[in-house]
Amino acid sequence: MVRAEQRQVAVLRTSQLKVSSITLHAEESAAFKFPNTITLHEYWQRKRGGRMRPQWSDVNLMDIYAITPCLCVRDVLPGEEDLICRYWGTRLVELYGLDCSGKRVSESYSPKAARNTFEIYRKVLNSDQPVRVIGNLGYVDRSALNFFEGAFFRLDGDDQPDRHVIGVFQFQCELDSADLAKLDARGTR
Repeated sequence: MVRAEQRQVAVLRTSQLKVSSITLHAEESAAFKFPNTITLHEYWQRKRGGRMRPQWSDVNLMDIYAITPCLCVRDVLPGEEDLICRYWGTRLVELYGLDCSGKRVSESYSPKAARNTFEIYRKVLNSDQPVRVIGNLGYVDRSALNFFEGAFFRLDGDDQPDRHVIGVFQFQCELDSADLAKLDARGTR
């Protein structure tokens, strides 16, 4: 009964949100709740084995083909405050209306969106833990609400650490009341 009440509260709070721009909350966490993010987290765990993190060469996107439409891989540019997109899934192309593959973050987004993106990637690269991102992407797909959960993980290069970040999104998520409260704290109401 408690679960049903929590779900009802989350639905009520969702209907009260006013969306004026992207709303994000990022934190170190492995508490992923949705299929795509759980799948990537489990894959990353298997591939890393006893290491801090796997190398890019350990990753075979065909192993996780079902989630590749919502997947992105970015490469760290040494000595620069920018990343270049190695892979950008087809669902991301549909949602954003652009293919970021082969492009830098700084040339793919508006200055504000680039700052938000860099903030997430800095958090990922400065953490030994996965980073969970929740938010509303309604500003992109023009829906009133499109809540998502993202999961981001560091990957080492073959010869140097921290060369890549792999991430995946689950869209149209029904966030629970605790997650909605995190977004509320960021000023979405």
